[in-house]
Amino acid sequence: MKNVILSIILLVSFSFGLFANDKIFTKKYELKGKTALLEVEAVLTGSDVFLNSRTRKNLSYNTPGENLFPKMFVKKEEYSVTWINYNKNDVKLNFYDSSSDNGRTLVSGKFEFISSDTIVLYDKGRPKLIVFRAIKGEDNEDIFIHDIYTGQTKRITSTSGNENRIIISNNELNGSNSFNLITQTLENEYIYSIDTVSLKSHLEDKKEIIRGQKANKAVFTVEELNTLIGLGDSVTWGKMRMFEFVDSYHPELTYLAKTSDYFNENYGDTSTINLGVNRDSSLDGVERMDEELLYGKGYFFLVLFGTNDVTSGTFSSTSTTKNLQWMLENARANYGMFPVVSTVPPQKHYLAGVQFYKEQTEKLNGKIILMASAQNFSYIDSYDAFFDQDEDWETMLEDIKGNHPSPAGHQVMADMVIPILLSLVPETPSNVNFSANTGGNSFNVSCTQNNEFDFSHYNVKFGFSPTRLDREMTYSSNNFTIYFYPFNLNLKRMVYFKIQSVDKDGNSSEFTKIYSIYLN
Repeated sequence: MKNVILSIILLVSFSFGLFANDKIFTKKYELKGKTALLEVEAVLTGSDVFLNSRTRKNLSYNTPGENLFPKMFVKKEEYSVTWINYNKNDVKLNFYDSSSDNGRTLVSGKFEFISSDTIVLYDKGRPKLIVFRAIKGEDNEDIFIHDIYTGQTKRITSTSGNENRIIISNNELNGSNSFNLITQTLENEYIYSIDTVSLKSHLEDKKEIIRGQKANKAVFTVEELNTLIGLGDSVTWGKMRMFEFVDSYHPELTYLAKTSDYFNENYGDTSTINLGVNRDSSLDGVERMDEELLYGKGYFFLVLFGTNDVTSGTFSSTSTTKNLQWMLENARANYGMFPVVSTVPPQKHYLAGVQFYKEQTEKLNGKIILMASAQNFSYIDSYDAFFDQDEDWETMLEDIKGNHPSPAGHQVMADMVIPILLSLVPETPSNVNFSANTGGNSFNVSCTQNNEFDFSHYNVKFGFSPTRLDREMTYSSNNFTIYFYPFNLNLKRMVYFKIQSVDKDGNSSEFTKIYSIYLN
Protein backbone atom coordinates (compact mmCIF):
# COMPACT_ATOMS: atom_id res chain seq x y z
CA MET A 1 0.00 0.00 0.00
CA LYS A 2 2.83 2.39 0.84
CA ASN A 3 4.43 1.70 -2.55
CA VAL A 4 1.15 2.53 -4.33
CA ILE A 5 0.79 5.82 -2.43
CA LEU A 6 4.42 6.70 -3.13
CA SER A 7 3.95 5.98 -6.83
CA ILE A 8 0.92 8.25 -6.95
CA ILE A 9 2.79 11.05 -5.18
CA LEU A 10 5.73 10.75 -7.57
CA LEU A 11 3.44 10.71 -10.60
CA VAL A 12 1.53 13.79 -9.43
CA SER A 13 4.78 15.60 -8.58
CA PHE A 14 6.28 14.74 -11.96
CA SER A 15 3.16 15.86 -13.79
CA PHE A 16 3.04 19.09 -11.82
CA GLY A 17 6.69 19.77 -12.57
CA LEU A 18 6.17 19.39 -16.29
CA PHE A 19 3.07 21.56 -16.28
CA ALA A 20 4.42 24.28 -13.99
CA ASN A 21 7.55 24.76 -16.11
CA ASP A 22 5.61 25.20 -19.34
CA LYS A 23 6.42 28.80 -20.34
CA ILE A 24 3.77 30.37 -22.53
CA PHE A 25 5.42 33.78 -22.93
CA THR A 26 8.84 35.37 -22.37
CA LYS A 27 9.97 38.91 -23.15
CA LYS A 28 13.12 40.84 -22.21
CA TYR A 29 13.14 44.37 -20.78
CA GLU A 30 15.91 46.69 -19.61
CA LEU A 31 15.22 47.44 -15.95
CA LYS A 32 17.59 49.57 -13.86
CA GLY A 33 20.55 48.66 -16.03
CA LYS A 34 19.82 44.95 -15.93
CA THR A 35 17.93 42.55 -18.16
CA ALA A 36 14.57 41.55 -16.74
CA LEU A 37 12.45 38.68 -18.03
CA LEU A 38 8.69 39.01 -18.00
CA GLU A 39 7.26 35.49 -18.24
CA VAL A 40 3.97 33.63 -18.18
CA GLU A 41 4.03 30.09 -16.87
CA ALA A 42 1.24 27.52 -16.85
CA VAL A 43 0.13 26.16 -13.49
CA LEU A 44 -2.43 23.52 -12.59
CA THR A 45 -5.31 25.98 -12.42
CA GLY A 46 -4.31 28.53 -15.04
CA SER A 47 -1.18 30.64 -15.51
CA ASP A 48 0.85 33.23 -13.62
CA VAL A 49 2.94 36.28 -14.54
CA PHE A 50 6.51 36.21 -13.25
CA LEU A 51 9.21 38.87 -13.28
CA ASN A 52 12.77 37.53 -13.25
CA SER A 53 15.28 40.22 -12.42
CA ARG A 54 17.40 40.27 -9.28
CA THR A 55 14.83 37.92 -7.79
CA ARG A 56 11.95 35.90 -9.20
CA LYS A 57 8.59 37.44 -8.33
CA ASN A 58 5.06 36.16 -9.00
CA LEU A 59 3.14 39.33 -9.89
CA SER A 60 -0.22 37.57 -10.14
CA TYR A 61 -0.08 35.47 -6.96
CA ASN A 62 -3.34 36.93 -5.64
CA THR A 63 -5.29 36.91 -8.93
CA PRO A 64 -6.25 33.28 -9.66
CA GLY A 65 -7.13 32.07 -13.14
CA GLU A 66 -5.42 32.56 -16.48
CA ASN A 67 -3.05 35.53 -16.26
CA LEU A 68 -1.85 36.31 -19.78
CA PHE A 69 -0.35 39.00 -22.05
CA PRO A 70 1.83 41.01 -19.62
CA LYS A 71 3.20 44.35 -20.80
CA MET A 72 5.83 46.39 -18.94
CA PHE A 73 6.15 50.17 -18.77
CA VAL A 74 9.42 51.57 -17.35
CA LYS A 75 9.62 55.14 -16.04
CA LYS A 76 12.99 56.11 -14.53
CA GLU A 77 13.44 53.93 -11.44
CA GLU A 78 9.84 52.73 -11.34
CA TYR A 79 8.02 50.25 -13.54
CA SER A 80 4.48 48.99 -14.05
CA VAL A 81 3.04 45.83 -15.59
CA THR A 82 -0.43 45.28 -17.03
CA TRP A 83 -1.91 41.91 -17.92
CA ILE A 84 -5.27 40.33 -18.66
CA ASN A 85 -6.92 37.89 -16.27
CA TYR A 86 -9.48 35.27 -17.32
CA ASN A 87 -11.33 33.42 -14.58
CA LYS A 88 -14.53 31.51 -15.42
CA ASN A 89 -15.42 33.81 -18.36
CA ASP A 90 -14.78 36.92 -16.24
CA VAL A 91 -12.30 39.22 -18.02
CA LYS A 92 -10.26 41.65 -15.93
CA LEU A 93 -7.42 44.14 -16.39
CA ASN A 94 -4.71 43.57 -13.78
CA PHE A 95 -1.89 45.85 -12.71
CA TYR A 96 1.38 45.77 -10.78
CA ASP A 97 3.55 48.77 -9.93
CA SER A 98 6.93 48.60 -8.27
CA SER A 99 6.31 51.54 -5.95
CA SER A 100 3.57 49.71 -4.08
CA ASP A 101 4.91 46.23 -4.87
CA ASN A 102 1.34 45.05 -5.33
CA GLY A 103 -0.35 43.06 -8.09
CA ARG A 104 -4.10 43.59 -8.23
CA THR A 105 -7.23 43.83 -10.38
CA LEU A 106 -7.93 47.35 -11.63
CA VAL A 107 -10.81 46.88 -14.06
CA SER A 108 -13.57 44.26 -13.99
CA GLY A 109 -17.29 43.94 -14.51
CA LYS A 110 -18.95 42.30 -17.50
CA PHE A 111 -16.20 42.88 -20.05
CA GLU A 112 -16.46 40.41 -22.93
CA PHE A 113 -12.91 41.24 -24.05
CA ILE A 114 -10.01 43.42 -22.92
CA SER A 115 -7.11 43.89 -25.32
CA SER A 116 -3.51 43.46 -24.26
CA ASP A 117 -2.86 46.71 -26.16
CA THR A 118 -2.75 48.93 -23.06
CA ILE A 119 -1.06 52.29 -22.42
CA VAL A 120 -0.07 53.53 -18.95
CA LEU A 121 0.06 57.32 -18.50
CA TYR A 122 2.30 58.80 -15.82
CA ASP A 123 2.12 62.05 -13.90
CA LYS A 124 5.47 63.18 -12.53
CA GLY A 125 6.84 59.66 -12.74
CA ARG A 126 3.93 57.91 -11.04
CA PRO A 127 1.31 55.82 -12.91
CA LYS A 128 -2.03 57.67 -13.04
CA LEU A 129 -4.18 56.48 -15.96
CA ILE A 130 -4.51 53.36 -18.12
CA VAL A 131 -6.03 53.54 -21.61
CA PHE A 132 -7.21 50.27 -23.15
CA ARG A 133 -9.44 48.73 -25.82
CA ALA A 134 -12.30 46.50 -24.76
CA ILE A 135 -15.75 45.13 -25.54
CA LYS A 136 -18.50 45.72 -23.00
CA GLY A 137 -22.21 45.43 -23.65
CA GLU A 138 -21.82 45.60 -27.44
CA ASP A 139 -20.04 43.41 -29.95
CA ASN A 140 -17.69 46.26 -30.79
CA GLU A 141 -14.26 47.33 -29.52
CA ASP A 142 -14.18 50.77 -27.90
CA ILE A 143 -11.59 52.77 -25.94
CA PHE A 144 -11.81 52.94 -22.14
CA ILE A 145 -9.81 54.88 -19.56
CA HIS A 146 -9.16 54.02 -15.90
CA ASP A 147 -7.96 56.33 -13.12
CA ILE A 148 -5.61 54.31 -10.89
CA TYR A 149 -6.10 56.66 -7.92
CA THR A 150 -9.89 57.02 -7.94
CA GLY A 151 -10.74 53.62 -9.40
CA GLN A 152 -13.04 55.26 -11.95
CA THR A 153 -13.42 53.65 -15.41
CA LYS A 154 -15.08 55.39 -18.38
CA ARG A 155 -15.77 54.60 -22.01
CA ILE A 156 -14.07 57.23 -24.20
CA THR A 157 -15.37 56.23 -27.64
CA SER A 158 -18.56 54.77 -29.02
CA THR A 159 -18.02 54.60 -32.77
CA SER A 160 -19.81 52.21 -35.12
CA GLY A 161 -16.50 50.63 -36.15
CA ASN A 162 -14.07 48.61 -34.02
CA GLU A 163 -11.25 50.69 -32.58
CA ASN A 164 -8.14 48.96 -33.89
CA ARG A 165 -5.39 51.18 -32.57
CA ILE A 166 -4.55 53.63 -29.78
CA ILE A 167 -1.91 56.33 -30.39
CA ILE A 168 -0.64 58.61 -27.60
CA SER A 169 2.45 60.67 -28.44
CA ASN A 170 3.65 61.14 -24.85
CA ASN A 171 2.72 59.02 -21.84
CA GLU A 172 4.00 61.60 -19.31
CA LEU A 173 1.32 64.11 -18.25
CA ASN A 174 3.66 66.41 -16.27
CA GLY A 175 0.76 67.89 -14.29
CA SER A 176 -1.39 68.58 -17.36
CA ASN A 177 -5.17 68.27 -17.02
CA SER A 178 -5.60 66.91 -20.55
CA PHE A 179 -3.92 64.89 -23.28
CA ASN A 180 -4.60 64.04 -26.92
CA LEU A 181 -5.57 60.56 -28.00
CA ILE A 182 -5.73 59.21 -31.56
CA THR A 183 -7.81 56.15 -32.33
CA GLN A 184 -8.40 54.34 -35.61
CA THR A 185 -11.13 52.16 -37.03
CA LEU A 186 -10.92 50.55 -40.46
CA GLU A 187 -12.54 53.61 -42.04
CA ASN A 188 -11.61 56.63 -39.93
CA GLU A 189 -9.06 58.25 -37.65
CA TYR A 190 -10.35 60.18 -34.63
CA ILE A 191 -8.50 62.73 -32.49
CA TYR A 192 -9.82 63.27 -28.95
CA SER A 193 -8.92 65.61 -26.13
CA ILE A 194 -9.20 63.77 -22.79
CA ASP A 195 -9.77 65.53 -19.47
CA THR A 196 -7.59 63.75 -16.89
CA VAL A 197 -9.88 64.73 -13.98
CA SER A 198 -13.39 64.05 -15.29
CA LEU A 199 -12.15 61.47 -17.83
CA LYS A 200 -14.47 63.04 -20.39
CA SER A 201 -13.52 63.03 -24.06
CA HIS A 202 -14.03 65.70 -26.70
CA LEU A 203 -13.79 64.87 -30.42
CA GLU A 204 -11.35 67.32 -32.00
CA ASP A 205 -11.13 65.90 -35.53
CA LYS A 206 -12.20 63.00 -37.74
CA LYS A 207 -10.43 61.94 -40.94
CA GLU A 208 -11.16 59.24 -43.46
CA ILE A 209 -8.33 56.69 -43.76
CA ILE A 210 -7.15 56.32 -47.36
CA ARG A 211 -5.26 53.04 -47.39
CA GLY A 212 -3.90 52.93 -50.91
CA GLN A 213 -4.45 53.19 -54.62
CA LYS A 214 -7.53 51.26 -55.65
CA ALA A 215 -7.96 49.46 -58.94
CA ASN A 216 -11.22 49.07 -60.76
CA LYS A 217 -12.41 45.53 -61.48
CA ALA A 218 -9.32 44.07 -63.09
CA VAL A 219 -8.82 42.86 -66.63
CA PHE A 220 -6.40 39.98 -66.18
CA THR A 221 -3.64 38.84 -68.49
CA VAL A 222 -3.19 35.11 -69.12
CA GLU A 223 -0.45 34.93 -66.49
CA GLU A 224 -2.43 36.90 -63.91
CA LEU A 225 -5.55 34.81 -64.45
CA ASN A 226 -3.54 31.73 -63.53
CA THR A 227 -1.78 33.26 -60.49
CA LEU A 228 -2.58 32.51 -56.85
CA ILE A 229 -1.84 35.26 -54.31
CA GLY A 230 -1.56 34.40 -50.62
CA LEU A 231 -1.92 37.18 -48.04
CA GLY A 232 -1.27 36.09 -44.48
CA ASP A 233 1.05 35.68 -41.53
CA SER A 234 3.85 33.18 -40.88
CA VAL A 235 1.64 30.23 -41.90
CA THR A 236 1.38 31.64 -45.43
CA TRP A 237 4.98 32.88 -45.30
CA GLY A 238 6.15 29.30 -44.79
CA LYS A 239 7.52 28.98 -41.25
CA MET A 240 8.02 25.29 -40.43
CA ARG A 241 10.36 24.06 -37.72
CA MET A 242 10.82 20.37 -38.45
CA PHE A 243 13.58 17.92 -37.50
CA GLU A 244 13.93 16.98 -41.17
CA PHE A 245 14.73 20.56 -42.23
CA VAL A 246 17.97 22.53 -41.91
CA ASP A 247 16.15 25.86 -41.68
CA SER A 248 12.61 26.98 -40.83
CA TYR A 249 11.57 28.87 -43.99
CA HIS A 250 9.79 26.76 -46.60
CA PRO A 251 7.37 28.73 -48.81
CA GLU A 252 7.57 25.91 -51.38
CA LEU A 253 5.70 23.63 -48.95
CA THR A 254 2.85 25.96 -47.98
CA TYR A 255 -0.75 25.31 -48.89
CA LEU A 256 -0.44 28.13 -51.45
CA ALA A 257 2.46 26.39 -53.22
CA LYS A 258 0.90 22.92 -52.96
CA THR A 259 -2.30 24.20 -54.57
CA SER A 260 -0.30 25.68 -57.43
CA ASP A 261 1.72 22.45 -57.80
CA TYR A 262 -1.48 20.47 -58.25
CA PHE A 263 -2.70 22.76 -61.02
CA ASN A 264 0.68 22.71 -62.74
CA GLU A 265 0.69 18.92 -62.79
CA ASN A 266 -2.91 18.45 -63.92
CA TYR A 267 -4.08 21.52 -65.83
CA GLY A 268 -1.33 23.86 -66.98
CA ASP A 269 0.99 26.62 -65.88
CA THR A 270 0.06 28.45 -62.69
CA SER A 271 2.20 30.62 -60.44
CA THR A 272 2.08 32.06 -56.92
CA ILE A 273 2.78 35.36 -55.21
CA ASN A 274 3.43 34.81 -51.50
CA LEU A 275 2.52 37.89 -49.45
CA GLY A 276 2.84 36.19 -46.08
CA VAL A 277 4.72 38.11 -43.37
CA ASN A 278 5.97 36.53 -40.17
CA ARG A 279 4.09 37.67 -37.01
CA ASP A 280 1.56 39.78 -38.91
CA SER A 281 -1.85 40.50 -37.40
CA SER A 282 -5.08 40.86 -39.34
CA LEU A 283 -4.75 44.65 -39.05
CA ASP A 284 -1.28 44.44 -40.60
CA GLY A 285 -2.90 42.63 -43.52
CA VAL A 286 -5.45 45.42 -43.94
CA GLU A 287 -2.80 48.13 -43.82
CA ARG A 288 -0.41 46.61 -46.37
CA MET A 289 -2.86 44.92 -48.76
CA ASP A 290 -3.28 47.74 -51.28
CA GLU A 291 0.43 48.50 -51.41
CA GLU A 292 1.30 44.82 -51.85
CA LEU A 293 -1.15 44.38 -54.73
CA LEU A 294 0.52 47.21 -56.66
CA TYR A 295 3.53 44.94 -57.25
CA GLY A 296 1.73 41.77 -58.29
CA LYS A 297 -1.66 40.88 -59.64
CA GLY A 298 -3.50 37.58 -59.68
CA TYR A 299 -7.05 36.28 -59.85
CA PHE A 300 -7.10 33.88 -56.89
CA PHE A 301 -6.68 35.45 -53.44
CA LEU A 302 -6.07 33.18 -50.42
CA VAL A 303 -6.31 34.90 -47.01
CA LEU A 304 -5.22 33.50 -43.64
CA PHE A 305 -4.83 35.67 -40.52
CA GLY A 306 -5.81 35.31 -36.88
CA THR A 307 -3.22 33.16 -35.13
CA ASN A 308 -1.23 36.17 -33.93
CA ASP A 309 -4.40 38.07 -33.05
CA VAL A 310 -5.28 35.26 -30.64
CA THR A 311 -1.83 34.46 -29.24
CA SER A 312 -1.05 38.14 -28.57
CA GLY A 313 -4.46 38.96 -27.10
CA THR A 314 -4.42 42.17 -29.15
CA PHE A 315 -7.67 41.83 -31.08
CA SER A 316 -11.06 40.38 -30.25
CA SER A 317 -12.67 37.76 -32.49
CA THR A 318 -15.08 40.49 -33.61
CA SER A 319 -12.32 42.87 -34.67
CA THR A 320 -10.31 40.15 -36.43
CA THR A 321 -13.37 39.01 -38.38
CA LYS A 322 -14.10 42.59 -39.47
CA ASN A 323 -10.49 42.97 -40.62
CA LEU A 324 -10.75 39.76 -42.66
CA GLN A 325 -14.05 40.84 -44.16
CA TRP A 326 -12.48 44.15 -45.21
CA MET A 327 -9.68 42.32 -47.05
CA LEU A 328 -12.06 39.93 -48.79
CA GLU A 329 -14.44 42.70 -49.87
CA ASN A 330 -11.56 44.88 -51.05
CA ALA A 331 -10.17 42.02 -53.15
CA ARG A 332 -13.51 41.23 -54.75
CA ALA A 333 -14.90 44.74 -55.26
CA ASN A 334 -11.78 46.73 -56.13
CA TYR A 335 -9.48 44.17 -57.73
CA GLY A 336 -11.93 41.72 -59.33
CA MET A 337 -10.24 38.81 -57.52
CA PHE A 338 -11.71 35.54 -56.29
CA PRO A 339 -11.03 35.43 -52.51
CA VAL A 340 -10.87 32.33 -50.29
CA VAL A 341 -10.49 32.70 -46.51
CA SER A 342 -9.26 30.08 -44.05
CA THR A 343 -10.13 29.52 -40.42
CA VAL A 344 -7.20 29.54 -37.99
CA PRO A 345 -5.48 26.13 -37.61
CA PRO A 346 -5.18 24.69 -34.09
CA GLN A 347 -2.18 25.45 -31.88
CA LYS A 348 -0.07 23.63 -29.31
CA HIS A 349 -0.96 26.33 -26.77
CA TYR A 350 -3.94 24.19 -25.77
CA LEU A 351 -3.10 23.29 -22.17
CA ALA A 352 -5.34 21.76 -19.53
CA GLY A 353 -5.27 24.80 -17.25
CA VAL A 354 -5.17 27.51 -19.93
CA GLN A 355 -8.27 27.56 -22.09
CA PHE A 356 -8.06 31.08 -23.54
CA TYR A 357 -6.20 30.16 -26.73
CA LYS A 358 -8.51 27.28 -27.61
CA GLU A 359 -11.71 29.10 -26.70
CA GLN A 360 -10.76 32.29 -28.56
CA THR A 361 -9.60 30.37 -31.64
CA GLU A 362 -12.89 28.46 -31.81
CA LYS A 363 -14.87 31.65 -31.23
CA LEU A 364 -12.96 33.41 -34.00
CA ASN A 365 -13.32 30.52 -36.42
CA GLY A 366 -17.06 30.37 -35.84
CA LYS A 367 -17.33 34.06 -36.71
CA ILE A 368 -15.16 33.65 -39.81
CA ILE A 369 -17.46 30.92 -41.13
CA LEU A 370 -20.60 32.94 -40.39
CA MET A 371 -19.13 36.03 -42.07
CA ALA A 372 -17.96 34.13 -45.16
CA SER A 373 -21.30 32.39 -45.54
CA ALA A 374 -23.27 35.62 -45.12
CA GLN A 375 -21.10 37.55 -47.60
CA ASN A 376 -20.87 34.67 -50.10
CA PHE A 377 -17.11 34.19 -49.77
CA SER A 378 -15.54 30.77 -50.23
CA TYR A 379 -13.74 29.40 -47.18
CA ILE A 380 -11.82 26.40 -45.92
CA ASP A 381 -12.20 25.21 -42.34
CA SER A 382 -8.58 24.33 -41.55
CA TYR A 383 -9.31 24.03 -37.83
CA ASP A 384 -11.89 21.23 -38.10
CA ALA A 385 -9.99 19.55 -40.93
CA PHE A 386 -6.94 19.02 -38.70
CA PHE A 387 -9.12 17.19 -36.16
CA ASP A 388 -10.81 15.12 -38.90
CA GLN A 389 -7.59 13.42 -40.03
CA ASP A 390 -6.76 9.81 -39.23
CA GLU A 391 -3.55 11.00 -37.58
CA ASP A 392 -3.44 12.94 -34.33
CA TRP A 393 -3.97 16.65 -35.03
CA GLU A 394 -0.65 17.62 -33.43
CA THR A 395 1.20 15.67 -36.14
CA MET A 396 -0.19 18.26 -38.56
CA LEU A 397 1.92 20.91 -36.76
CA GLU A 398 5.66 21.56 -36.42
CA ASP A 399 7.46 18.75 -34.58
CA ILE A 400 10.27 20.81 -33.00
CA LYS A 401 8.16 23.55 -31.42
CA GLY A 402 5.64 26.17 -32.37
CA ASN A 403 2.16 26.31 -33.78
CA HIS A 404 2.62 26.38 -37.54
CA PRO A 405 1.25 23.65 -39.81
CA SER A 406 3.75 21.03 -40.95
CA PRO A 407 4.02 20.10 -44.65
CA ALA A 408 1.34 17.48 -43.94
CA GLY A 409 -0.86 20.16 -42.40
CA HIS A 410 -0.39 22.43 -45.40
CA GLN A 411 -1.38 19.53 -47.66
CA VAL A 412 -4.63 19.16 -45.72
CA MET A 413 -5.33 22.84 -46.36
CA ALA A 414 -4.42 22.64 -50.06
CA ASP A 415 -6.72 19.66 -50.49
CA MET A 416 -9.61 21.90 -49.44
CA VAL A 417 -8.64 24.86 -51.63
CA ILE A 418 -8.22 22.83 -54.83
CA PRO A 419 -11.85 21.68 -55.24
CA ILE A 420 -13.10 25.22 -54.52
CA LEU A 421 -11.03 26.64 -57.38
CA LEU A 422 -11.91 23.76 -59.69
CA SER A 423 -15.62 24.25 -59.06
CA LEU A 424 -15.57 27.82 -60.36
CA VAL A 425 -17.83 28.40 -63.35
CA PRO A 426 -15.87 29.56 -66.43
CA GLU A 427 -16.31 33.08 -67.72
CA THR A 428 -19.04 33.58 -70.30
CA PRO A 429 -17.55 34.26 -73.77
CA SER A 430 -17.29 37.97 -74.52
CA ASN A 431 -16.65 40.24 -77.52
CA VAL A 432 -18.45 37.87 -79.89
CA ASN A 433 -17.99 38.74 -83.58
CA PHE A 434 -19.33 36.85 -86.61
CA SER A 435 -19.61 37.04 -90.41
CA ALA A 436 -21.25 34.92 -93.14
CA ASN A 437 -19.23 33.06 -95.78
CA THR A 438 -20.04 32.96 -99.50
CA GLY A 439 -22.26 30.03 -100.40
CA GLY A 440 -24.80 30.37 -97.64
CA ASN A 441 -23.81 27.28 -95.64
CA SER A 442 -21.27 28.56 -93.07
CA PHE A 443 -20.30 31.53 -90.95
CA ASN A 444 -17.25 32.50 -88.91
CA VAL A 445 -17.30 33.27 -85.18
CA SER A 446 -14.68 34.72 -82.85
CA CYS A 447 -14.67 35.73 -79.17
CA THR A 448 -12.19 36.70 -76.48
CA GLN A 449 -9.87 33.79 -75.69
CA ASN A 450 -10.66 32.05 -72.39
CA ASN A 451 -7.31 31.79 -70.57
CA GLU A 452 -8.43 30.04 -67.38
CA PHE A 453 -6.03 27.29 -66.37
CA ASP A 454 -8.71 24.56 -66.58
CA PHE A 455 -10.47 25.74 -69.76
CA SER A 456 -11.53 22.95 -72.13
CA HIS A 457 -13.73 24.16 -75.01
CA TYR A 458 -16.53 26.36 -76.29
CA ASN A 459 -19.96 24.85 -76.72
CA VAL A 460 -22.15 26.34 -79.49
CA LYS A 461 -25.87 25.77 -79.97
CA PHE A 462 -27.45 26.98 -83.24
CA GLY A 463 -30.52 26.56 -85.44
CA PHE A 464 -33.09 28.28 -87.62
CA SER A 465 -35.25 29.57 -84.75
CA PRO A 466 -34.26 31.42 -81.58
CA THR A 467 -36.53 29.04 -79.64
CA ARG A 468 -35.16 25.91 -81.29
CA LEU A 469 -31.38 25.80 -81.26
CA ASP A 470 -31.31 22.09 -82.10
CA ARG A 471 -27.76 21.76 -83.40
CA GLU A 472 -24.63 21.69 -81.24
CA MET A 473 -20.87 21.78 -81.86
CA THR A 474 -17.73 22.17 -79.69
CA TYR A 475 -14.55 24.10 -80.52
CA SER A 476 -11.25 24.37 -78.67
CA SER A 477 -10.26 27.63 -80.38
CA ASN A 478 -11.89 31.04 -79.96
CA ASN A 479 -11.97 31.38 -83.76
CA PHE A 480 -14.11 28.81 -85.57
CA THR A 481 -16.45 28.22 -88.50
CA ILE A 482 -19.97 26.80 -88.17
CA TYR A 483 -21.14 24.72 -91.12
CA PHE A 484 -24.58 23.61 -92.24
CA TYR A 485 -24.71 20.32 -94.12
CA PRO A 486 -25.11 19.32 -96.92
CA PHE A 487 -22.67 21.77 -98.49
CA ASN A 488 -24.87 22.43 -101.53
CA LEU A 489 -27.75 23.64 -99.37
CA ASN A 490 -28.58 27.19 -100.40
CA LEU A 491 -30.00 28.49 -97.09
CA LYS A 492 -30.72 32.14 -97.68
CA ARG A 493 -32.30 32.43 -94.28
CA MET A 494 -31.71 33.67 -90.73
CA VAL A 495 -29.58 31.53 -88.37
CA TYR A 496 -29.43 31.91 -84.58
CA PHE A 497 -26.66 30.82 -82.16
CA LYS A 498 -25.26 31.18 -78.62
CA ILE A 499 -21.94 30.18 -76.97
CA GLN A 500 -20.76 29.01 -73.55
CA SER A 501 -17.38 28.11 -72.03
CA VAL A 502 -16.75 24.65 -70.53
CA ASP A 503 -13.81 23.66 -68.28
CA LYS A 504 -12.05 20.33 -67.93
CA ASP A 505 -14.21 19.36 -64.96
CA GLY A 506 -17.44 19.92 -66.88
CA ASN A 507 -18.36 23.24 -65.29
CA SER A 508 -20.16 25.46 -67.80
CA SER A 509 -20.60 29.20 -68.00
CA GLU A 510 -23.84 30.91 -68.79
CA PHE A 511 -24.63 31.07 -72.48
CA THR A 512 -24.18 34.35 -74.28
CA LYS A 513 -27.24 36.09 -75.57
CA ILE A 514 -28.68 34.64 -78.80
CA TYR A 515 -27.12 36.18 -81.90
CA SER A 516 -28.61 36.14 -85.39
CA ILE A 517 -26.98 36.16 -88.84
CA TYR A 518 -28.45 36.03 -92.35
CA LEU A 519 -26.80 33.46 -94.63
CA ASN A 520 -27.00 34.50 -98.26
